[in-house]
Amino acid sequence: MLRLAGDVSEARILDVGCGAGHYAFELSARGAQVVGIEGSATLLRHARARLSGHAELLLHDLEEPLDFAADASFGGVVCALVFHHIRNREQLLGELRTSACRWRPF
Repeated sequence: MLRLAGDVSEARILDVGCGAGHYAFELSARGAQVVGIEGSATLLRHARARLSGHAELLLHDLEEPLDFAADASFGGVVCALVFHHIRNREQLLGELRTSACRWRPF
């Protein structure tokens, strides 16, 4: 996944279903400005501990619209190990494509 991301330095990346922050940590270490969203408060606490303030982390139900994201506000999206948990996948992909990023999925 990280190899597919390529050079993320100075890119604003949305980590969808960031879990305990493993990808967010690595992307941040590579120079990305990361916003992680997660539906589990427990996992988000782990992510906050791992990232020590080096990423913006939000509690967010992925079945709901990404109303926190302005149009084209991200240069890329990571969506690892969460997509199969989403019931309304079409809605989430539509949100990511039209309102969240300048669509560079990896």
